Amino acid sequence: MDLGNQTIVWPLVEPLVSLAALDMFLLVNDVGLCSTLSLFGIFTNLANIIVFIKMGFSETSNMNFLALSVFDLLVSVTALFSKLIYSSLLRGVDMGDTLSLVSGVISFTMFVVIGGSAMVTALISTERCLCIVFPLQMKRIITQSRVLCLLLLIVIYHAVFIILLFVGIRIPDNELILQLGVHYFSLMSSRYKKVFCYLFSLRKKSGKEKPNRQAV
Repeated sequence: MDLGNQTIVWPLVEPLVSLAALDMFLLVNDVGLCSTLSLFGIFTNLANIIVFIKMGFSETSNMNFLALSVFDLLVSVTALFSKLIYSSLLRGVDMGDTLSLVSGVISFTMFVVIGGSAMVTALISTERCLCIVFPLQMKRIITQSRVLCLLLLIVIYHAVFIILLFVGIRIPDNELILQLGVHYFSLMSSRYKKVFCYLFSLRKKSGKEKPNRQAV
């Protein structure tokens, strides 16, 4: 019996809910709940940014939390637009490839700023761990200039991938977004390693300087 010429007929699977019920659920979840939380995140992060700017940057923690608030603000903005674009309200709007292009760029940008927020969170956690392990040497290990350099590296690193979407001579399509996503997530893991190695190298240098000062 030749099975190569046979056509397999799959049984029809009835949906658990109707299309109208699914649209209503997505409308309540995406537009009602998620968009409301995104708006709340926008206002709260704007308030945090204003507070940290008024507090000044005499403490490195203020610099870290300001950068974290900026990244979280961008996450809230991109999440808001992403939920509005993918909502069922725009299903009947005929925008051609524009809607697909905009949604792809916003989705990629959202993941990039989420990665930036994660890096700043890792930097804050590392600083807190060093405060517990080496409380007397923190002023020499974590200085304002070093924290500023690390934050600028994080910002520049993530800004490059967003800029690359728009500097090309062609419109960024799904293939370009996918290529940038692969490079971004592969380089992000190595960036974490470099940040931690840099912090621990500072610890080793400070440990070598201490015996020399005691000998003098």
